Amino acid sequence: MRRQRFQNKVATGRFILPAALLISAICWTVIVTLLPGTGTEDPNWPLWFKEASNWLPQGIFPSLLGFVLYVLTTFFLINLNNIFAIIRIRTSIQSFLFLLLATAFPQLYDELPGLLVGLSFLTAFYQLFGSYRQERSSGALFNTFAFAGIASLFVPQSLLLVPLLWIGAASFQSLNLKSLLASIIGFILPWWILLSCTVLTGSTHTFFHQLFDETRLFRPVGYGFESWMVFPFGFLFLLFAASAFHYFFNGYEDKIRTRAYLYFLILFGACLFVGIGLQPYLLTAFCPLLLIIVSMLAGHLFALTSNKLSNSFFVISLIGISVMFVYHVWMLL
Repeated sequence: MRRQRFQNKVATGRFILPAALLISAICWTVIVTLLPGTGTEDPNWPLWFKEASNWLPQGIFPSLLGFVLYVLTTFFLINLNNIFAIIRIRTSIQSFLFLLLATAFPQLYDELPGLLVGLSFLTAFYQLFGSYRQERSSGALFNTFAFAGIASLFVPQSLLLVPLLWIGAASFQSLNLKSLLASIIGFILPWWILLSCTVLTGSTHTFFHQLFDETRLFRPVGYGFESWMVFPFGFLFLLFAASAFHYFFNGYEDKIRTRAYLYFLILFGACLFVGIGLQPYLLTAFCPLLLIIVSMLAGHLFALTSNKLSNSFFVISLIGISVMFVYHVWMLL
């Protein structure tokens, strides 16, 4: 019987998720305790969210809430794989990688809008994947775009990602005139609710300020670039590119449905990298969503390969995550 490599032991291990949770909790506690206020308020937060956050407890509460959202996303990733079999074996390596990658970004510990965008799009993926070849897909696409609309309330630039969901629906053969209209209504619904709330509270200026002043989809190329972004962006792109490259050559082993899901994730991830590359200030806002996609694709790579090259790349990736954590802490000192 062939001896299992380290990556396969991790991928099929029963205790990797508790280990990742423990490591994350320890790192989170140390960073929040020793470096309070690590994640400063983003000036690009929507005005209504800034006003709402003033009612939340301050201190460590935003970071604690961020940790809870990350853990919730972790279990959503497991459930996504269990329902749609994106990885052919039962594994939690995608959640293991997500938690470690998230821990390596102390700047994101209390980046609540970005976390909520990631969670909203992950829920939208649930609905979108569930619409695969459905004859009556209006309900699923309504829910998909309603969650995309919610994401755009937290980060208005999420509007740029909405067309990708239509492309995904078309590739899943679930887009028709009726479902298209349902998706448009679903996307508008969260904005309509926000407008209704602002009318009732007499603060319609907040709504129109966000709609017309804050929703700047394009800024000058390179806007918001900082030197610390180069290493994490490059590392995540390397992990993404290796996973996508592997899948393009070995995707025939998966079912047609699974191939459609993974091709969509690759397209979505590639567009995110291009968008962040052109508009670096969006890195903190879209990084949680980027981590979700990279973790799913890298999990597929590491769970379904077993050779010296992939094992070495897995070990190097873990070392790279550790180095990235130390690098970010050093940058924050």
